[in-house]
Amino acid sequence: PRPDRELPVKDWAVRGTGGGEQRVVKSLFLGDGEMEAHNWKLAAKYRELGEKEARWEDYLTSDADLIVTGFGSAARIAKTAVMMAREEGMHVGLLRPITLFPFPTQAFALATERCKAVLDIELNTGQMVDDVRLSVARDAEVHFYGRPAGTGSLPTPEELFEQIKMHYRS
Repeated sequence: PRPDRELPVKDWAVRGTGGGEQRVVKSLFLGDGEMEAHNWKLAAKYRELGEKEARWEDYLTSDADLIVTGFGSAARIAKTAVMMAREEGMHVGLLRPITLFPFPTQAFALATERCKAVLDIELNTGQMVDDVRLSVARDAEVHFYGRPAGTGSLPTPEELFEQIKMHYRS
């Protein structure tokens, strides 16, 4: 519903109606060296964000031969599959990014120094898998299992456990 009263004038808004004070919205710095300086400032900001703000959950990865990863619902379902694998004597862990930006690159790099492979499980066609590949460099083989979610189509822990068995090597 629309409010019963008039809203205050937004004198900061860019209206494109002509007549009136010109307002410029810009994302470029075109002066001599301004854009480069701005980009270096942004690079430092993103580096600091990556170091201070990246978050993840590390679950049973210290002895893992295979690390399962995923985010959101996929990771929560995968955690049950990891527990099933552990019950079968498989050395499997879970590394769940809590933040996707900044991506917890260092957590993946450190975890995969010890393991042979990563299984990335996603409820899409591969939103995160390239970040995982870049983070592990060549330390571990990265496998992908993606299943775009739809009505009633979430994978079961048993389905993900089958994926774990396919990619597990002790």
